[in-house]
Amino acid sequence: GGAVLLQNGQIPASFSHNVAGTAPRTAVGFSADKKTMFLVVVDGRQATSRGMTQKEMAQLMLKLGASDALNLDGGGSSTMVVRPLGEKNPTVINRVSEGVQRLIANGLGIFTNAPKGKVHGLKIVAKSFNVPKGGSRTFEVRAYDEYFNPLDIDQSQVKWSVSKDIGVFEGNVFKARSSGFGQVTASYGGITASQEIMVMGNPVKLSITPDK
Repeated sequence: GGAVLLQNGQIPASFSHNVAGTAPRTAVGFSADKKTMFLVVVDGRQATSRGMTQKEMAQLMLKLGASDALNLDGGGSSTMVVRPLGEKNPTVINRVSEGVQRLIANGLGIFTNAPKGKVHGLKIVAKSFNVPKGGSRTFEVRAYDEYFNPLDIDQSQVKWSVSKDIGVFEGNVFKARSSGFGQVTASYGGITASQEIMVMGNPVKLSITPDK
């Protein structure tokens, strides 16, 4: 860790050391009751995000609800890796400033050793939740237990439905019939999950990628 960004809900009058300028930033913090931990990465040095100054990072941590926070290594080292809900493999979820992951010597990781239990929740996944009129989309679910461990289930036992008569399901394949918004619902063993989808209007343009 580097400079203290927050202490007892206050930003220090001066930091023990300050990495000047806007840059990618990484920080860790805790709420005043110590029940919530904040792991925060801000992208920088790119068109979509200029990054933050060290003081701006302290202000962000305070806004998020941290009472105490510590600045960690930033710049090209700012990388956040998460295992998405229901998935088995972790993935980088931020845009690292150098375009590729930097080889770094240390990191802060949180792992679970909770035993796997029964299905507690479902998450609906698809390539996109926008479906062209007259087109189709394949849906699947990811299952997890009460500790958020991913679980394998028989996808053929999942029951699918959609509201507002915008289409029909054949197995786990949705076939769009009319334009509009609707809710796709998946059910498995008494557990359900819903996801809003949109069936788009009549097409007006068709493009090919790549164009050369």
